[in-house]
Amino acid sequence: LIQGVCNNLYETRGFHHVWIALTEEDNKLTSASESGLGKRFEYMLESLKSGPLPKKVKQVLEKPETIITEGGSESCEDCPLAEECKQGTTITKRIEYANQVYGLISACVPEHFVKHEELRLFEEVVGDLAFGLHDIEIKKQREKTHANLQSSKKRFEEIFNNANDAIYLHELNQDGTPGQFLEVNDVACEMLGYNKDELLAMSP
Repeated sequence: LIQGVCNNLYETRGFHHVWIALTEEDNKLTSASESGLGKRFEYMLESLKSGPLPKKVKQVLEKPETIITEGGSESCEDCPLAEECKQGTTITKRIEYANQVYGLISACVPEHFVKHEELRLFEEVVGDLAFGLHDIEIKKQREKTHANLQSSKKRFEEIFNNANDAIYLHELNQDGTPGQFLEVNDVACEMLGYNKDELLAMSP
C-alpha cells in the first residue's frame, strides 16, 4: 500500500521524491517505502531505525498540521535528506485516522506545487492512506479475534469430550425447567445409551 502511494505521487504528480514511514506508538519504525531516492534513502532509514529522529520528523509526529519547509531551512540541518531537499519545497504530514497515528509522509516538490489546490490534493491522499491503514488494522484484529475464538473452542471441546464425567449443556425454559440439550459429551452418550444426535433432539 505505502509503496504504491509513493510510486503514484512520484510518477504522476512530478514530485522530486516521496517517502513514507510507519511507526508504532513509541515512534519505533515498522516499515518504510520511497520513490525517487534509491540508495540515498538509506541514511534516513538508519536514522528512523536507530535514532535519533530528525527534529522535523519528531515535530510532524507530534502535530496534526501539514508542515511546509523551504529547501535549505535550518529546521532540516539534522535531516539525512537535507541536501536532497534543497532542490524544492518539502511537505510533511503525519498519517492519522481516528486518533491513531500510523506514521508520516514526506514529499519534496517543486516550489510552484505548494498552492491551495495541490496541497489539498496531497492532504486527501494522506487521508485516504490513513483510512486504508486503519482498514487493514481492523481486518487484522478481526482475524486475530477469530483465530483466538477458534483456539478457545478447540480447547473447550478437548476438555469437554475427554472428561471422565457425563456433561450435559441444555437450554433453560422461561419457567426455569430444563430445555432441549445443546451439547453432550461422549461419556453422557455412553451412560444414557444414545448417540449424540439422538440426545440433542431430547431434553432432560
